[in-house]
Amino acid sequence: MTGLLPLFEAEMADPDHFELIEAVDELVSHIGWALVQAEAMQILANSELLRFWHQAMCVVFWSSSSEVRIPPCGDAMDCVARLYLCLERDRRLDENLVWSIAHQLKGVSYLSAWNPLLDREVVMRMAAMRLTR
Repeated sequence: MTGLLPLFEAEMADPDHFELIEAVDELVSHIGWALVQAEAMQILANSELLRFWHQAMCVVFWSSSSEVRIPPCGDAMDCVARLYLCLERDRRLDENLVWSIAHQLKGVSYLSAWNPLLDREVVMRMAAMRLTR
């Protein structure tokens, strides 16, 4: 792990004063986006870390908006499937944030008619992920 969990915990302890994006940028300056994004995806794959999923999604969003487009732990559709599986498991998550990442990874416009939950590839990957809980 690269150190995201302590940053997430610090933000949860003091959400009004802790700037997560600044802390993540500092971490990225030392180890790069690829490792940080890989850890965020590992957090999203762990249901025991559900309380950190929103923050991990923010990290994936920030990385997909910068130099890293495809997660190092898989490919774009793996990431999309993981995000929608997290959304399925925790409806408190921000569906707009998930879509904001998914459309970038798919390479379609924000207003695209593409629906990841109707995309055979995404649906199949989500099914496989459900089996490996």
